[in-house]
Amino acid sequence: MSNGRIQNLSAVGTRGDSKVDIRFKRASELSMEELLRIWNASFEEYLVNMKMDLTPFIRRAAFEELDLEGSVVMYVDDEPAGLTLNGYRKYGEEQRVWNGGTGIVKARRGQGLGKPLIEASLNTYKAREVDTALLEVFTQNEPAVRLYKSCGYEEVDQLRVLTGPDQLEASAFGGESSAFDYKVGVPAEAGALDIYDHSGPWQTHWQCLKEGQSVILTDGNEPLGYALYRNGFDSEGKHVSVVITNVGIHPGTEDQTAVLNGLLRFVMKPGVELKRHANHVRSSRPQLGVLLEQAGFKTSLELLHMKRNMMEG
Repeated sequence: MSNGRIQNLSAVGTRGDSKVDIRFKRASELSMEELLRIWNASFEEYLVNMKMDLTPFIRRAAFEELDLEGSVVMYVDDEPAGLTLNGYRKYGEEQRVWNGGTGIVKARRGQGLGKPLIEASLNTYKAREVDTALLEVFTQNEPAVRLYKSCGYEEVDQLRVLTGPDQLEASAFGGESSAFDYKVGVPAEAGALDIYDHSGPWQTHWQCLKEGQSVILTDGNEPLGYALYRNGFDSEGKHVSVVITNVGIHPGTEDQTAVLNGLLRFVMKPGVELKRHANHVRSSRPQLGVLLEQAGFKTSLELLHMKRNMMEG
């Protein structure tokens, strides 16, 4: 891309009987303070609370590998009107991009500005020779789902966030077992496994879990499965929460339920009082969700995982 604005689209859209001037800048042209102000305005009265202070905003950009040079801020009549923050990552020979947040400023919603904003990002993806574009959108956000489909995105999976009981029975996930060995390490260790699954949502991958851990379950020899998770601690260092983000099983494992139970038992710590969550549980692999529900976990959020093949135009 050239320096300056990503793209100028004069006289696009309407406001009443008058035309409006829509322009775009790269997010890297703005200060982090200004970008945060636009972010918070773009997600005002959103389905979930997306408002952030500066330090968490900067941390999120780093942890989720958001690329401000390849992200888009929209202006209407020279006033900020929305933005899309994007992350870029290479998987082998495949270049992927993730839409890490698209929002329209409240006063500008309902004016048909979503499509030019998404199209500006798609143009950026093409300039960067991206192969696959990915995003997640809340299932109940029907206008956004329609918008993404109109821009060439297709649904590839349904995702759930599940919340578990603070008091989890000690017998959950099959109770104690000595059938497996566990190796705790950093998330990259799971990412280096031959059985590691790269097909899930962006935030579930080891690259986004910079303050997390991995556990690899073996039968004493070969890895049978792994889990990525993050523990939370209070100001006194007490373990108060856990969230599991990614679980994978060796496809040749005969008793996958036993392996899943073993991983969940290790991560979720039955019998200990904790806040427990499981993020982005995939409908295409239902066994994990079934075991969590049997232990008393409930669905708190539902999303669609969507993909656009950028090589198809």
